[in-house]
Amino acid sequence: MFTVVKVLNNNIVLALTEAQNEVVVFGTGIGFKKKKGDTLDESAVSKTFYSDQTSPLESQLAAIPTDILLLTEKIIRVGEEMLNKKLGSSVLFSLSDHLTFAIQRYEEKMAYENPIVWEIPHLYFQEYQVGKKALTIIQKMMGISFEDTEASLIALHFVNAQIDGQSMGDTIKMTHLTKEIVKIIQNIFEMILD
Repeated sequence: MFTVVKVLNNNIVLALTEAQNEVVVFGTGIGFKKKKGDTLDESAVSKTFYSDQTSPLESQLAAIPTDILLLTEKIIRVGEEMLNKKLGSSVLFSLSDHLTFAIQRYEEKMAYENPIVWEIPHLYFQEYQVGKKALTIIQKMMGISFEDTEASLIALHFVNAQIDGQSMGDTIKMTHLTKEIVKIIQNIFEMILD
């Protein structure tokens, strides 16, 4: 059973579990006519997200527009289906944050360089396919057409969500290290690896 803390919209609610842990729950119409203190029927909840940060969820959610939360939840749902894996719940917050700033960069026409975006499709092929699908979802829901390099950055969130306790910085370091190892092998054996 969940207790409503704050209704974000008809489909997203900040709630407390029976153990008094804050969660964000998604479900069609779960927030409709609900107010603080009401209980939610668990059967109406389609997805539950917990935060791995110490700051209250309400303050984390304040910085994320509701339409980005809905977009992110859809991308995560599709990603879980494509990868056939249940992802860590912190991906909602990291990916929402990423998408919020990616859209801001897009609107302000700011360039963003990341030296490992070209390796990601090769090192994390399945996650990159999720990133490509995410670009299609973003186009449909937000009317924004990102460059393919954004699919690589989104893919990293799915890589990170599959590895317990790893931060995005660790994932980027691991990807960079793998790139360097491949270079060394190619140089030693004087060959190009696919």
